[in-house]
Amino acid sequence: MKTNSAYIWLFIALVIVVDGCIDRYEIPETIVIPRLVVDGMITNQPGPYRVDLYTAYDVNTFVNKPHPVEKATVRISDDKGNAETLAEISPGVYMTSMDGLKGIVGRSYQLSIKVGADEYISEPQLLTDAGQLLDLRYEFDQFALSTDDGVAAPAVNFYVDAQGTPGEQNYFRWRWSSVYETINNPELKTRFAGKPPIEIPIPPPCSGYKASGLNIVKSDICTCCNCWVYEAGKQAIVSKNSSVQEDRFTNVRVASVAMDERKFDVRYYFKLDQLSVSEEVYNFWKLVEAQQVGEGSLFQPNAVRVQGNIRSTTNPNEQVIGVFSVSSVVSREVFIDRKEVPFPLEVEIVPESCLLRPGATTTKPLFW
Repeated sequence: MKTNSAYIWLFIALVIVVDGCIDRYEIPETIVIPRLVVDGMITNQPGPYRVDLYTAYDVNTFVNKPHPVEKATVRISDDKGNAETLAEISPGVYMTSMDGLKGIVGRSYQLSIKVGADEYISEPQLLTDAGQLLDLRYEFDQFALSTDDGVAAPAVNFYVDAQGTPGEQNYFRWRWSSVYETINNPELKTRFAGKPPIEIPIPPPCSGYKASGLNIVKSDICTCCNCWVYEAGKQAIVSKNSSVQEDRFTNVRVASVAMDERKFDVRYYFKLDQLSVSEEVYNFWKLVEAQQVGEGSLFQPNAVRVQGNIRSTTNPNEQVIGVFSVSSVVSREVFIDRKEVPFPLEVEIVPESCLLRPGATTTKPLFW
């Protein structure tokens, strides 16, 4: 890969794989030699751990239809002689067993892959301490965001104070996830028919209602009115070690979440993870972050080559796309109730099943 556009493609492809981004980026067609894409991680949290293998051809093909690498031999080993061969649970997806290898702070881990006659290996990665999350707080801002038409929109901003471990490199990456409860009104779904058009009720079966002429009658309980929706942040966020003092990171903004009515129907849950990463993995995410927040387009021509930590042992000239991350993790979480919002939100009635929302489920989380 010798052009800036190819280098941009390299880490954009990784962002899409590593964090499971579902947004569609239209990118000018760039044909490249097929590359092995590796996305793997082991942490100090309970497994199983997962490694995904793909073959990437061009960006748009990769985003729309990744090519899983099947029947590979994938193995994770540590510096104490422990090792586990991962099972392929679906095409291109390899996982450890529930009671298999565990990530332990202070040990080094290595990923090895064999695909046919080709063999690959990661650089050994030391699992370092993730430090402490001292505080996680939020602030409401009624004019924080700008919509497509330039109108200010409310958001809630999340900030963290964190402490590294003395004597460690303290390279960190932050990621967040959220859950919110939403209430829809699928029984109000209608369509227009006839001449002149007449509004006719068409409640879906899950609403617990049936159409009776131009009215609706209750026939059962609703199974798609109340949902819990899971989301995850897409912005890469890494620690700014060049300006830190005494291994302490203060007032770092880790998220700005748009406050639409649905997210604050009832209650909003926010969880932040702090992950220790190696210098190679840190540099990768640092460049991704720079590109995401850079001026103009995401696909700027000022990208530099990102070296992953995986290489081919059978063909030293082959470029492998991928990062094997070894991280310890600490987490904090907060709940925000609707009554805490200090300004009015537009009330929206949604006459559809709440299950139509991406990430929605009718199963109430255990922690709710």
